[in-house]
Amino acid sequence: MNVTAYRCLKELQLDISDYTVLIGPNGSGKSSVLYALDWFFNGGILTDDDLHGPMGSSEFDEIEVEVTFADLDAEDRRVFEQYGRGDTARLRRSWSKVTGKAKMIGNARQGPGFADVRAVQAKVTDMRPIYKGLRATMPELAEVTAKDDILVELTRWESDPSHVGELVEIDNDDATHMFGIDGPNALARRMRMVLVPAAANLADQVGAAGSGSALANLIGSLMKEAVTAARLKWETEFATEIQKLESSIKSSVATATRVQEVRVNERLGTFVPNAEIKFSSDPPLWNLKGDGSLRTDVVIDGIQKDVSRQGHGVQRAVMIAMLQALLPDEAMAQSQHSKTDDETEDEAKARLTKALEALPALIVGIEEPEIYQHPIRARNFARVLSALGKRPSSQVILATHSPYFVLPEQFSSLRRFSLQAGASSTSETSVSAVAQAARCNEARVEKFVEKEVPRTFSEGFFADAVVFVEGDTDRVVIEVIAERLNQSFDAEGVAVLAVGSKENLLIPYQILAGLKIPTYLIADCDSLGAARKHAVNPDSNLEAGEASHKNATEILLGWLPVSMVAGVGTLPFSYGDPSVVTQHYALLKDDLEEELAAWPSFVDALSGNGGALRMKKDVAAYRSAAMEADMTDLPPIFSKIIDAAAGVKNLT
Repeated sequence: MNVTAYRCLKELQLDISDYTVLIGPNGSGKSSVLYALDWFFNGGILTDDDLHGPMGSSEFDEIEVEVTFADLDAEDRRVFEQYGRGDTARLRRSWSKVTGKAKMIGNARQGPGFADVRAVQAKVTDMRPIYKGLRATMPELAEVTAKDDILVELTRWESDPSHVGELVEIDNDDATHMFGIDGPNALARRMRMVLVPAAANLADQVGAAGSGSALANLIGSLMKEAVTAARLKWETEFATEIQKLESSIKSSVATATRVQEVRVNERLGTFVPNAEIKFSSDPPLWNLKGDGSLRTDVVIDGIQKDVSRQGHGVQRAVMIAMLQALLPDEAMAQSQHSKTDDETEDEAKARLTKALEALPALIVGIEEPEIYQHPIRARNFARVLSALGKRPSSQVILATHSPYFVLPEQFSSLRRFSLQAGASSTSETSVSAVAQAARCNEARVEKFVEKEVPRTFSEGFFADAVVFVEGDTDRVVIEVIAERLNQSFDAEGVAVLAVGSKENLLIPYQILAGLKIPTYLIADCDSLGAARKHAVNPDSNLEAGEASHKNATEILLGWLPVSMVAGVGTLPFSYGDPSVVTQHYALLKDDLEEELAAWPSFVDALSGNGGALRMKKDVAAYRSAAMEADMTDLPPIFSKIIDAAAGVKNLT
């Protein structure tokens, strides 16, 4: 999709996959994308306040939202007509500040010269000679003279897949009819979007069938038809049996809504396993006009209450389940296309098959899916939404601040927003891009992300900057020292993540680099590691051990970013050199324990907490020791590392 001049989206191009997660700071444009898409599909009122730029002084006078549809099937091409005669269909909705009106245009594809014929279709006498001229170069066109026949023949030729390569693209073709302005909404027959905003009045949406509510959209027409049919029947046959009429109406409504109740519950059960909804009807009084009322009751553990009496988490789950059920599915099609008395089984089956092929696709946009959700429910909710995105003809777009809604292996689905000079921009990456940057094959990236990157790595996607260390004891020590130096990484939006070893740094580094998340690296060069191991185990190969550590360090040096010294050591750095701290990384001559050994009060506190350097690397003991140690004897290298790590997010 492309968005121009909508709120903070000055000029934004965004690729949307089946499961897309929008992340970034507040005000960076995540929600604006959802609302721009909702306006494209469902319309609505725009004002000058929606234009990009300061109110009253915008450089723009028009808002545009363009959407490109891919993976078109035969039914898509039939409905999209001239806009779907290729691999993609491109449509654009715009709103003008000058006129205050919206218009819809598309990039149509027509046969060569066909536009000239259609341009004069008001007069068949003008059409005939132009069409005759076309036939002179395109003899496959049939010889017809009536206006309607000519237009049909042009469409037949254009719809032939063998002619796709000969079609000519017509820019800015009027596509008003695709959005239902002058007739049925053709686009909605193939794709619908439902938006779940963060601030929706949930009880009003799902608790009663008020105008425009989710419940009204889901049940309204079915309920009206059921009530009307029942009323007319009983008025004619049993005018005095009011009680029987009321019972019949209630039964009729229940029957008409049962399919939707089942469909909503199938989805609701994935969000709240022990919950189900029941639609409870109230029949109208005989002396009042109307179609009765409907409310939604929720049954949890056998206790039935109106949905407004439930918590916001349950209300939101019910709303999302209802919105999903708004999209006709196989169960809905089967309920509406059962065999009639005047057709055969084969005819009924063929009619159902055609109805299933015509089912539209669904886009679900959810703003802050984490709100009102218990953490465990949020994790389950994320899995449900991810699975929904994998279903055929479904897409899920989330604007979130929660790591629950993106696992490390889903990093390709991330679109990271940032705001600069009042305009939004996005960053994204992919397995192939990371593999190319890391100079390895894609299978290695996928395997590493799936098995090596810890689950907490997803927090890094939401950080303003990330500090990578090798082990968990390194992580807790760095976090505590930063806190005690009054540079809390949490307050600065900096996440400290452990990746296991320096050999594991490259792939996660390239993932975050692709998303333009600033990264600081702290790595051990282990120049004394082989000697220590040999001292404990004389049978170990000292030379081979040293060669291994040296090789790993040289590989690391081969891809580290160009940087400047930030207070400790000198560059260029080589294996065996003293520790160095730069703007982008810190390379320790041996390891963090060797640097901690120069902090006497830490060593004493670690021993007092039952730990020991290298011998017993207990995370809790290291954390306690770092919190208890005297800061007056803290080795200077640690404060330099903290300063550099905290400042990496400010580097360009």
